Amino acid sequence: FKGQQFRWAKGSVQTAMKLLPELLRSRAGRFIKLQAAIHLTNHAVYPLLLLLALFSLPAVVLHQHEPMVRPFFVIATLFVIASLGHPLLYLDAQRRLKPDWPRQLALMPILIALGMGIAVNNVRAVVEALAGIPSGFNRTPKYDLRQSTDDWRGKRYRVPATAWPLLEMALGAWTGTALLYTVVHGQWLATPFLALYAAGFLSVGGASLLRTLDAAGGVARTA
Repeated sequence: FKGQQFRWAKGSVQTAMKLLPELLRSRAGRFIKLQAAIHLTNHAVYPLLLLLALFSLPAVVLHQHEPMVRPFFVIATLFVIASLGHPLLYLDAQRRLKPDWPRQLALMPILIALGMGIAVNNVRAVVEALAGIPSGFNRTPKYDLRQSTDDWRGKRYRVPATAWPLLEMALGAWTGTALLYTVVHGQWLATPFLALYAAGFLSVGGASLLRTLDAAGGVARTA
């Protein structure tokens, strides 16, 4: 999943770098240019999400001890709320496709947390694209299921061992500390967002570590 997201993020930024100059010089209307630019640069949200995570702990501490800066945090919260556009897009799709779409509301926090949790992975992709760092096409690992009777259970895929999951876990602990601070000091407006951050980083990082350890414990097969 993370490899697939990495390819999409990097390819999207590379496409934006190639097409945006031509788009902005074209005779297309301003609204069309704006919509196209937003679409092409949508992965720029991940560096911003990562910055929010890094500044979360000093921000809540500063909010507690420096009353003069509190109005700025209200404004910042509005920008965070604006990030809900993506999940609402998926929710609208469910509303149009499924009669029981209200039941999908329970999945929205999971979707948001997952989007936050892959921030490190996708920021790497954005940076590589901007820096012009080439990379091969790393296929999404499969379970080598060739027939309808094949079973995925008991099979493992090859996952390269990297330190990135450790960074994700560290960010989960960092945002989790900020979350605990908001609970102790009653900063309830920030609590839900920090809970999503902590859950996202810990689940994505933890799943990556478990997958790596699982692959190391058996014969790896990649389709």
